[in-house]
Amino acid sequence: MTIEATIQTLLGALCSGRCYPLINTSANIVSPYITFQVISSSPMLVTENSADPEKMRLQIDVWAETYGAAKTLAASVKTAIDTSTAFASALEMSMDLYEEESKEYRVMIEFYIWP
Repeated sequence: MTIEATIQTLLGALCSGRCYPLINTSANIVSPYITFQVISSSPMLVTENSADPEKMRLQIDVWAETYGAAKTLAASVKTAIDTSTAFASALEMSMDLYEEESKEYRVMIEFYIWP
């Protein structure tokens, strides 16, 4: 399973499966939901004869109709990523935003993850 598929499964469990790569492609957008994208990836040099695993910088966006709902789901995302046994992680940053066009609160979270 790819790391993206692992992330989608892990985080989808937090919001009834509403976790999407890049954008919400649902015909009926229901909040709260999560989007994610790989910002960058680079190989981690391990040994000369092994496949080099990748270290990824991952952006996760939590979307909700209220600020409280966005913050609560963001806390659950942080816990899920931190306690996952599928990969190691380190929190890079978090930022609270409001999207005027969609009238949604968004919490943007960035992690570094690696095998």
